[in-house]
Amino acid sequence: FDDNLLQILRALGTFSSLVNICVFGSPSLLKKSSLFKYLLAMSVADFGYLFPLLIFFEFNKRCSPSASLCGETGQYIVWIFLVALSDLLTSSLALFSIIMENFLTVQRFLLLSNKKSALLNKLKEIHIILIIALISLLFYLPLAFQRTINPRLILLNGTNMTEYRLESTQFGNSYAGRIIPTIQSTIRLILSAPLL
Repeated sequence: FDDNLLQILRALGTFSSLVNICVFGSPSLLKKSSLFKYLLAMSVADFGYLFPLLIFFEFNKRCSPSASLCGETGQYIVWIFLVALSDLLTSSLALFSIIMENFLTVQRFLLLSNKKSALLNKLKEIHIILIIALISLLFYLPLAFQRTINPRLILLNGTNMTEYRLESTQFGNSYAGRIIPTIQSTIRLILSAPLL
């Protein structure tokens, strides 16, 4: 896809997520059904997934060595942003939405079949949301240890400049570091299958 087109889609997704947050965050709806609390949590997750990518793309354009608009510190911030947000946070938020969708599907099934879960009845909505968020974050935590930010001297227009690049860590190059992303993607695909 063209980067500009992706930015337009991210902007539209971010805007629709904000609209959903305003709608599902209405006190009258939240009091009416627990479903709206889960939908609100999913909307927040969608916003948290799209907005960082929207900002990162613009920031990255301005902080590349060729653009040189924000200096070495700005470049370093971009790569921290990429490792911490683009890799770990956005992957965790995407998984959060998938698990939440599956949870709501199971809840609807129990409702339609007049069955009740003793465990779900004991837990409050906020506890379920926090448990799913924690599982999603821990699931993708290995991503934070797979790559590191290293400086590299480059010659640009006759001037030595420092360029920062993401490089695999020792863990990232190990067998475990290479196989874990495959396992994560497979599990995520399996969890997504019922929603397709």
